[in-house]
Amino acid sequence: MSVIALLDPLYQAQLQDLLIIMPSTVYMKTLALTEVVTMDKFGPNATIASGILAKIWNVDILVARDRPMAEADGKVSATASNNTK
Repeated sequence: MSVIALLDPLYQAQLQDLLIIMPSTVYMKTLALTEVVTMDKFGPNATIASGILAKIWNVDILVARDRPMAEADGKVSATASNNTK
């Protein structure tokens, strides 16, 4: 199932108005997604050519370098050892 299909129809129709914010650890993993790595799948913006991923699903990406690690549910725990994602 596509991530876009999970969005409210209003957001699906206005992807250019959305922004994906992710920590740098997730961004580094995203660079290796099979959907964006090769020229035949992602064209001239493939990460193999540029090393950069600025958009996915036509949605801009912002890397939040100062975002702390979090628990699996995305919440930051006061106990540092619980923050593994």
